[in-house]
Amino acid sequence: MTTKKINLKKVLPVLMASLLMGFADIVGVATGYIKKDFGLGDDLAQLIPFMALVWFFLLSVPAGILQDKYGKRTMLNIGMGLLGVGMLVPFFHYSFPVMLLAMILMGIGNTIVQVSANPLLMDVLPKERFSSFMSLSQFIKAISSLLGPIIATFAAIQFGEWKLVFAIYAITSLIAVGWLYFT
Repeated sequence: MTTKKINLKKVLPVLMASLLMGFADIVGVATGYIKKDFGLGDDLAQLIPFMALVWFFLLSVPAGILQDKYGKRTMLNIGMGLLGVGMLVPFFHYSFPVMLLAMILMGIGNTIVQVSANPLLMDVLPKERFSSFMSLSQFIKAISSLLGPIIATFAAIQFGEWKLVFAIYAITSLIAVGWLYFT
């Protein structure tokens, strides 16, 4: 049995997209902080996760169609870019409506990332290694999801600003876009 060599220069940027997939899970922690910051009731605060998550329902199929038209790598970069822009928005103005806009951008970006990353991973790996790398990508996503609340809490305690988690995520997202673009 022959095994094809894995090209890490192509695989690693796609695996970094798995890291970004976990970033959207910050919506849970962010909801609590935003609710507190703006004195929101439970009913209004629930708009925050809704604005981030409704896009999976609305855009998964259209994103797949666009992926077929424009390519997996292009769509993955668009998704990671939107995710990064959504993370930057709170630094220009911090208000409840602006945070809803940020969540919309993050939700759309994350939907595109989730639609595009796995098929692109399949393209850059030998078929016999795909399932093990899919498991690795899910592990990376889980670690990323776990780190969000830790980073937000650390930023709140050390710097008095929980929103710094968005800066860290935005920088990481933009690095991922550049890395994939130049690969």
